[in-house]
Amino acid sequence: MAKNIRILIVEDEVISAMYLQIQLKKMNYDICKKVVTGEDAIRIALKEKPDVILIDIRLAGKMDGIKTIKEINAFYKPLVIFMTGFQDEELFDKARVERPAGILTKPFEVEEIKKIIDSALKN
Repeated sequence: MAKNIRILIVEDEVISAMYLQIQLKKMNYDICKKVVTGEDAIRIALKEKPDVILIDIRLAGKMDGIKTIKEINAFYKPLVIFMTGFQDEELFDKARVERPAGILTKPFEVEEIKKIIDSALKN
């Protein structure tokens, strides 16, 4: 089922991004790009139209992950999975406004991403 699903990874922790890329490739997902800022994420998403955007809520640069997804959603609606290292209900509420398929709290198992994608695609 993972074949041909293209994922954009937006993560400013380079080692975490590399780990996610390696693990998701092992699950047969296509990684179209990995970027560290919201600005780059918007540019790449609008150009390449990935099926899934896996995005950290707190990013390097001027835009956080929530604002980034809000901008992308104005043009098209990819499946979005937010990641965060913070247990903050107010932050989760702000993220939920953008209707993500999931919000993962770090650390998490990469298999959780597959479960969210599979579940979203069934619906």
